[in-house]
Amino acid sequence: MWGEGDGGNGATRAADLFAREADLALPPELRPVLARRLRRRRRANLVALWVALVAGLALSLAGVARGASAGPGQGLDGRGVVAILLATAAVGQLAQAGAALAAQAGDVAARGPQAPRASHLPRPRLGDYLAPAERWLARGLAAVAVLAALVLAATRPGHRGELLVVAAACLGTWGLIELTVRAVVRARPAATDLQSLAFDDALRADAVRRLLGASAVLPFVVGLFVTVADLGPAGTALVVLYALGVVAMSLLGGRPGARAHYRRRLWPAARA
Repeated sequence: MWGEGDGGNGATRAADLFAREADLALPPELRPVLARRLRRRRRANLVALWVALVAGLALSLAGVARGASAGPGQGLDGRGVVAILLATAAVGQLAQAGAALAAQAGDVAARGPQAPRASHLPRPRLGDYLAPAERWLARGLAAVAVLAALVLAATRPGHRGELLVVAAACLGTWGLIELTVRAVVRARPAATDLQSLAFDDALRADAVRRLLGASAVLPFVVGLFVTVADLGPAGTALVVLYALGVVAMSLLGGRPGARAHYRRRLWPAARA
C-alpha cells in the first residue's frame, strides 16, 4: 500500500502522476493531501471489488444449489443467470458508489471542521465531468439493451413474460446507475482552496466515469439471456455490441481530451 514501507515515495509518485494526467499544477503543500486522498480511494475501491466478487460468488453458489435441489436437469436457466448477473451488477454498483462517497466523506472529515471551505457556485452537473460522447455512449448501450428485450418480447410470445421481466430488471439497474452517478456528482467537496477544489473535481470525474461505465454490462445480460433461451442471433449481436461498447468507452475515456473535460469546463486557467 502506498506510503507503507517506502517512506511515502510511492504515494508521492502516485500524486504526481495523477496531477500530470489531470493536467493540473500540484503545489508542494498539496502533494501529501492528494496522496492521502488517492490512498483512501484505492482502499475503498479494493473493498468495493471484494464486495462485488463475494456477492457474485455467493449468488452463483446459491443458484447452483437451488437448481441441484430441484432435481436432475433443473439447473440454472436463462432467468437465473440474468438474475445473478444483474444482482451482482447492482451490488457492485452500490459498492463502487459507496466507496466513492465514503472516500469523499473521509476527505471532508480529514479536512477538519475549522478549515476553510471551497466549492462551486453554481454546483457542477454531470456534463461538467464527462464529455457528451462518453455520457451518451453509456446511456445508448443501456437503452439498446432495454429496447432489444422489449422488441423480442413483442416478437416472441412464448417468452414474452420472461423478456418483460428482463427488460424491467435492466431498466431498474440503469436507474440505479444513474442515481449513484448523481449522488457522486452532488457529494460535498473536500477542498480548502481553489487548487484543491480542482483536484476534487478530477477525482470526482474519475469516479463518475467508472460508475456510468457500468451501463455497458446491460447488452451482455440481455444477450446472454437470449442466447441461453435460444431466441436467435440477436443474443450474439448483443454480446458483440457489449464488447464493442466496452472497447469504445475505454478508448473514449482514455483520451487526454476526455480526461481533461472537467478542467476545460470548470478550471480553464488551472493547467499545470
